[in-house]
Amino acid sequence: MAGVIAMSQMQRNGPVQGSGDAWSVEAATGLHVSGADLYLAVLHRSGARIEVRSLDRRAMTAAAADRAGGSQDQKPREAGDGNRAGCHIAAMPISDVMTRWWAMPRTDPERFRRMVAHRLEADLPVPAETVVWDCRCDDKAGGGPSNVLVQVVRSERVSSFLQELKHHGLRVDMLTTEAEALGALWRHGLEPGRRDGAGVDVLILASDREWSVAVLDGQLVRAVRRLPFDAAEPQRMYQACRQAIEIEQPMRHVRSVRWCAMPEVDAFRHLLSEWLEAPVEPIGCGPQLVGADGEPLGAQEVALYGPAIGLALVGLFERPSVVCLAGQREDRPAAVHRWWDPYLAYPWRWTAAAVGLALLAGAIHWWALSSETRRMLVLQTESQRPEAVIGKLEPQIRALERIRTWRLDVQGVVAELCAKVPGDVVISSVQLSREKVFVIKGTSGDPQKVYKLVEDLRGSKRFTNVRPGRTEPGRGGAFTLTAELAGVRKVTAGEGRRLR
Repeated sequence: MAGVIAMSQMQRNGPVQGSGDAWSVEAATGLHVSGADLYLAVLHRSGARIEVRSLDRRAMTAAAADRAGGSQDQKPREAGDGNRAGCHIAAMPISDVMTRWWAMPRTDPERFRRMVAHRLEADLPVPAETVVWDCRCDDKAGGGPSNVLVQVVRSERVSSFLQELKHHGLRVDMLTTEAEALGALWRHGLEPGRRDGAGVDVLILASDREWSVAVLDGQLVRAVRRLPFDAAEPQRMYQACRQAIEIEQPMRHVRSVRWCAMPEVDAFRHLLSEWLEAPVEPIGCGPQLVGADGEPLGAQEVALYGPAIGLALVGLFERPSVVCLAGQREDRPAAVHRWWDPYLAYPWRWTAAAVGLALLAGAIHWWALSSETRRMLVLQTESQRPEAVIGKLEPQIRALERIRTWRLDVQGVVAELCAKVPGDVVISSVQLSREKVFVIKGTSGDPQKVYKLVEDLRGSKRFTNVRPGRTEPGRGGAFTLTAELAGVRKVTAGEGRRLR
């Protein structure tokens, strides 16, 4: 469908289960699992006409019995068998799918996929390596961001679901979601109706077992809820329907509510309209979707087999762009197995290129060895001249001697200071200011201890001109002392030249 792109995290190199003929867009089978029941819909397309060849509902245990052979009086299945008609599309149960609906800026597909992957990784409650995801973007007309439908399933749930289908003898070419199934049914199987104006649409498929509530924004399904039907408590069902809608959008933003139900359930439509405070309008199949007898498909079949029909419509129309969790979008055996044929058509060219590359590599290797040998000879020759080596090292030696002679003995100064500090005096900082003044700050509860420290420092050979700078007995006993280091003087530029 124009304006819709889809991307996937998985590499799809072949069918999920089994094998068969190349996929044909003229036939498709939808496999929908609901509880313990399996719903199958086989559709064939001829031009604009879509014919429903077979609709079948069976228990999963019965499907396994069919695979094992069944009883002798059981007659063979027709085209509705899940192993014989066209491509086979299945859907993950909605309870295993995590759905996100985002608005993201438009960009090229590769960058768009990276943006979705980064945002999804930050939003996931589990490691990204343990899930399978895919997304679909609905590009609306005009500027602004695009709506993105992202659906995530744990990898182990995908594997177990496919194994369960395989155990029941069902081949699956591609695995998608129920949201995509109902979206395809909305786009290709139902009456177009009035879909202008702003807001979201709601599609309700009501059978005697459960109701499926789908919230559609534009051409994509934002959310799907499956609600078990209980005729004894219809108010609970009405409330659940309203909650399923208002989780996504308030009722004032709902553009239309479309209803497709079995006859025994259709009587609940008027009461549902009162609960939703919005008209609930019945919807039927489009003229292009007909049964095996050529008559339009009835509401009862759509309400019961709607997801399975939608999956088959995915196989007929939207397989390259649908959200794909496993399998492959298209069958391309020729492109996969013979991509190297053009390169093998002229082997002599590849031989000449290989010989040329070998000669070039040999020449580069010889040049590198020769250059390294010359450098080693030069270094060996220079190392044999002691005077040259000593001449190069003499400036460094003189600089090292100057550092040893004139550097400050910081360790000795701090050790001398610590030896003079009484036990009741706490030194908080020792600094050497820009004026070459040694500043000592600390605290003491006894002022006599501070003056004793001053006298002890004056008697030291490392400190000169020791004097108390400030004492604050009333503020925790803070004090500041200043001193100068003995034997330290500033070297001028002329003196530096004389020292050398």
